[in-house]
Amino acid sequence: MQEVGPGVLRTPKYRFVRTMPLIFSPVVPHILYLGSQVLFKTTNGGYSWDVISPDLTRESYQVPPNLGIFTSADPEHGKHRGVIYTIAPSPKDVNLIWTGTDDGQIHLTRDGGTTWANVTPPDLSPWSKVSLMDASHFDVETVYAAIDRFRLDDLHPCIYRTHDGGTTWRKITRGVSENEVVNAVREDPLRRGLLFAGTERAVYVSFNDGDDWQSLRLNMPATAIRDLVIHDDDLVVGTHGRSFWILDDISPLRELSAKKAESDARLFRPRLTYRVRRNQNTDTPLPPEEPAGQNPPDGAIIYYSLTSAPEEPVTLEILDAAGKLVRRYSSADKPEPIEKDLNVPTYWVRPPRILRLSRACTASSGICVIRRG
Repeated sequence: MQEVGPGVLRTPKYRFVRTMPLIFSPVVPHILYLGSQVLFKTTNGGYSWDVISPDLTRESYQVPPNLGIFTSADPEHGKHRGVIYTIAPSPKDVNLIWTGTDDGQIHLTRDGGTTWANVTPPDLSPWSKVSLMDASHFDVETVYAAIDRFRLDDLHPCIYRTHDGGTTWRKITRGVSENEVVNAVREDPLRRGLLFAGTERAVYVSFNDGDDWQSLRLNMPATAIRDLVIHDDDLVVGTHGRSFWILDDISPLRELSAKKAESDARLFRPRLTYRVRRNQNTDTPLPPEEPAGQNPPDGAIIYYSLTSAPEEPVTLEILDAAGKLVRRYSSADKPEPIEKDLNVPTYWVRPPRILRLSRACTASSGICVIRRG
């Protein structure tokens, strides 16, 4: 085992916090960045580190009056206390890097750190924490920034967006509750304009580049969302104290459009699904009182939604390339019964193969599980 962190971690010359950002370049995976009040970079696995920026924090500023009696206890009196809190290297250009500090500064370099530009929004005041930034997957001029203003007793949501490299900024929080601080914002890497945000209570989604937001909390508890990661077709949520949560298969969100919203019935393209043989030598199932995560249903999942509840049963037919019927499902189908004379607990039994179609009029998508063969 060998320590590969920069030696300055053990000296008072550079400032660090316990949640200091450490991130690989999405373009060149062996480039690793580390944030202090300056930006560190290594290309050899941490054996050596280079400083590629000046101090990117505020030199000094007034201590906010809301600190009250604690103002006099500040030994630095508002000077030299900030750190780089978030690093957002561009997924399109290895030399383009954004940084945000916990004292309200945003900087940009286009040449890998040789020169830096202060592109802080004019109304971003000191003591505003740039909690997380996400550089666009579609153009190098766009970045999104989530701002935390807890230390100013400001609990309003704050997200900034720029499409011109930080020359102009726009706040994009319409639809987010007025008393929810935003900790994280992420852009979907496949659909332009599809954004996700994490607040102190819930997850939000925007289909129009942040102009409007709506809750995506679903069955999640009200808890602080600290980060979001989009892995293939899944949205992974990191909370503060309530574990990891995963929204399986966001492909329907990527497909939503105004045109489909006008139709009475919407059928979404299923995600890529692999058929594998079921393991016949499974482990003993956990008892129901044992805490455990829940996997998505087996099989190919088809999402659909209805704008109104039809009087007749809802049917779904699966056809092959020649138009031959492979499977047919209906909301009138009866679930397969579980035998009552089992000599093992019922939770050991594999669930029924068919999930009934729903014809309820709801904003949620109905789900059916299809198995071929």
